[in-house]
Amino acid sequence: MSVHDKPPDEEWRFLRDIALCVSTHRGMGPALVWPEMSDTVLRGIAEADHPEEAPPPALRTASEMAQEVARRLGTVLGEPVGAHVWHLAVGYETPETWPGRDMVLLPVRGGCECRAQPVPQQEGGAVFGTPVRLRLRLGEALYLPAHFCYTLAEVHAPCIVIQLVFSGTVS
Repeated sequence: MSVHDKPPDEEWRFLRDIALCVSTHRGMGPALVWPEMSDTVLRGIAEADHPEEAPPPALRTASEMAQEVARRLGTVLGEPVGAHVWHLAVGYETPETWPGRDMVLLPVRGGCECRAQPVPQQEGGAVFGTPVRLRLRLGEALYLPAHFCYTLAEVHAPCIVIQLVFSGTVS
């Protein structure tokens, strides 16, 4: 096998699956995807937040790794992607969050419930889309279009969720 025949690396396959999900469902409605190689890629991110549990040299924080995933996903999609990391303690519930842009929620440690619902549109208050309530677990990525807001709750063990926000969409 030559260098040119080498299959894409694990991170590329992971990012490709998220990019395909976003491209396919963009602006339409929520979509759940199980990106290929997520175990390997997400383990590296989760371990970065607890370096004592990770083999060296995983010394970056989850926030630094989330920024790197956002940068690389942005390269794949051809648009800037921002990242925010939620560190959720047992029993914690996030405030209702609405970035007004397309986003992906990516659990990198533990799991939590995600309640997502469409935000009423400005003109006439019409609501487009169906509310979603599901348990987000490691290895899943939830795409939410710009017209959705969400709350993370029902945290039974410490949980880390990355919110990736795409700059190419406006509410």
